Amino acid sequence: MTGQDLTEHSFPERGAKRGMADGAEAEKMEDAMTEGAETDEGHGRKAVREHLIARLEQAGFVRKRGVTLEAHEARMTVIVEKLSYMDPDKLDALADELIDLSGGKADWPSEVLIMHRAQVWQPRPLAHNRALVSWLGSVEGPKALGRGDLVEVYRFLRKYPRPPFEYEQRGITQEAEDNARGLRILADKRDRGASLTDAELRWEAAYLRDKVDAMALVEAGQSKRGAA
Repeated sequence: MTGQDLTEHSFPERGAKRGMADGAEAEKMEDAMTEGAETDEGHGRKAVREHLIARLEQAGFVRKRGVTLEAHEARMTVIVEKLSYMDPDKLDALADELIDLSGGKADWPSEVLIMHRAQVWQPRPLAHNRALVSWLGSVEGPKALGRGDLVEVYRFLRKYPRPPFEYEQRGITQEAEDNARGLRILADKRDRGASLTDAELRWEAAYLRDKVDAMALVEAGQSKRGAA
């Protein structure tokens, strides 16, 4: 396995994309887990409306044909809530990108696209990802640790704040096996005295960093249940 191969070992898109395309059920699960918005000056709902929603409207974006005004406004409210953690400059960058991606079309971008690009510009903090905190803090955290896919579950929940569907769990399991094999390869290279590439070191560091963060959530949940 090359260094380039290892850098591609983030959660595989094959299962995740199918999950995001699963429709209303996934949206309802995610919406139910959305946390309250920040209200600090320059952040929160107001910033999303001023730096993203208003800018897209000024650029000529309109609701898609067949979508009622009530449904469109409800969708805007969900977007505002979900992106309330973002900094104004990141919201401006997101707006610029969505305008560029529109290719001159006036239809409002899909919520899936907006959320995906928002995560690229500014990933959602743990405190705003109730699914990540509650899932790994529950009995599901130790289960994932026992299965050996804790990091992969953590990454899935960080990207898609909802529990995985059954078929997505199969993708998580496969990714965990691939990552474990990658770690063994790096350990073997070290044992042989071989140098690791920069890409391999970056991949390993990212994996271990995510493992520490995931374990902290599991241990916090265990402590909370023990105290109860």
